[in-house]
Amino acid sequence: MRNLIYRIYEGRLASQLSPNELPRHIGVILDGNRRWAAMKDGHTAKDGHTAGALKTKEFLTWCSDLNINLVTLYMLSTDNLTNRQSQELDDLIEVIDDLVKTLVEAKRWKLQLVGDRGMLPEKL
Repeated sequence: MRNLIYRIYEGRLASQLSPNELPRHIGVILDGNRRWAAMKDGHTAKDGHTAGALKTKEFLTWCSDLNINLVTLYMLSTDNLTNRQSQELDDLIEVIDDLVKTLVEAKRWKLQLVGDRGMLPEKL
């Protein structure tokens, strides 16, 4: 039932969008997943990061469908790399790695890294 209501709501929103008024570029800071997980009983920060990654792919699909061809995703900050506990950072890196692989495999988007590559873990 929730999915049906969500699809109806999404369709209504889409019908109200004017192609001439849509942005050409959207920037998104992917944040709050840890707080979201903390509000859910039994969920870990990794669960929150994973849920956020799934929504990211959905969001990019919406942007593509609306011909918004440039999206900047802020996924990992210097603060994340220096101030997160080791296990949470490892989990976050794994989620980002999985998301990037999923996006590449979809062959729908061109990905370009922006930032200091030298600070990234070897895995990324």
